[in-house]
Amino acid sequence: MKVLFITNIPNPYRNDFYNELGKYVELTVVYEAMGASNQGIRFNWDNEQVYNYRAIFLNEGDIDEKKLDKQIFRYISRDYNYIFVTNYAYRTEMAVIVFLKVHHIPYVMEIDGGVIRNENVIKSMLKRFLISKASAYFSPSAETDKFLLHYGANKNKINRHPFTSLHKSQILEKLPSKKEKTTIRRKLGIVGDNVILGVGQLIHRKGWDVLLNIAKDIDADVYILGDGELRKQYEQIIWDKQITNVHLMGFQSNEVTSLYYMAADVFVLPTREDIWGLVINEAMAYGLPVITTDKCNAGLELIQNGINGFVIKKDSEKELMEAVTRALSECTILGTLALHEIKDYTIESMVLTHVNFFQRNNVVEKNDFV
Repeated sequence: MKVLFITNIPNPYRNDFYNELGKYVELTVVYEAMGASNQGIRFNWDNEQVYNYRAIFLNEGDIDEKKLDKQIFRYISRDYNYIFVTNYAYRTEMAVIVFLKVHHIPYVMEIDGGVIRNENVIKSMLKRFLISKASAYFSPSAETDKFLLHYGANKNKINRHPFTSLHKSQILEKLPSKKEKTTIRRKLGIVGDNVILGVGQLIHRKGWDVLLNIAKDIDADVYILGDGELRKQYEQIIWDKQITNVHLMGFQSNEVTSLYYMAADVFVLPTREDIWGLVINEAMAYGLPVITTDKCNAGLELIQNGINGFVIKKDSEKELMEAVTRALSECTILGTLALHEIKDYTIESMVLTHVNFFQRNNVVEKNDFV
C-alpha cells in the first residue's frame, strides 16, 4: 500500500506521526522545505530520525509559502493509493490541488484546524475551490468540521482524528504527588506555593498581555516559556507595573519544558486565535487544568468548561481572573479529569484512525497491515 503526504516543513511531532504510520504502509513524505527560521521556528533536524518512511525535500532552506516550487510535480503519481495534501494556503500545494483536480486524481485533505473569517468574495471563492471536492478529509475538531463545511466539503467525507504531538508513553498515568512537584520546583528554583504556567510565542495573538493585566491580583507565580517580538514590551509592562510574580523564561528545551509542566498547578493560554494549540494537549497530558479562550480550537474540543478546565471569552480579564481563582482551588480534581480526557489523544491513536480509514475503503485487506 503506497501513501504520499505533501506538506510544508518537518517538525518533531509530524515526523513522529509519519514514522509511526510508516509501520503500516509504504509512506513517502514530500516537504516543501527544511525549516522556517525567518518565523522564529527552531528545528533540531537529523535525517536519521526518518526511519519508517521516505522523506523528500524540495528545498533545503526556509519555506516560502508564496513560492511555487515546480519540482513537486515530479513526485505526483497515480501509483499511490492515497495522496494527502496538508496546506491548501501554500502556493505549491495550491498548484498541487489544481493539478490533481485537472487530472482527476483523488486526494485527501488533512488540516490541523481552521477559522472562518470575514473575507472578500474572491478570497472566499478561492478557498471554496481549493477545499471542496477532495475525496476525503481529516479533521481534528468540530470547529474544523464547520470550517470545512463552510467551504464546500461533503460532511459524509469528513474523518475525525485525535490530533496530537504526544506518544502514549508521554501521557502521565496519574497526577504528580505534592512531593514530586516540590522536588521539581526546587530544581527549577521555584519557591512559591502556587504555580501557573504558560507556553507560547510572545506575540499579540497569544494574549499574554491579558494575563499580565491581572497578574498582580493572582495568588501564584506565573511562568511563561517562549520568545517573540513583544518580549521587550512585556518586560517593560512588568517593570512599570512592578509585577513581581511573573517570570518570562524565554524558549526552553523540551526537557526543561517538561519539568515546568510537572511543577505547575494550572496552565493558561489566553489566545486570541489558535487553529488548534498543541500546548493544550501537552498540559492536559501532565494532569494540568487548562484555561484558554473560545478562540482556541483545542480548548473547544478537549475542555469541558468547569469540569476539566475552563474556556473563557477572548480578552476577558474578568473571566480569566475567575477561572484562575477556581482552577487553583480545584486543581487536583480538574487535573485528574483533564488527564482522563487526553488519554486517547496519542500519535498511535492518530495513526490507527488513518489505518482504519484505509481499511474501510477496501484498499487493502487487514492482513496486509503489519
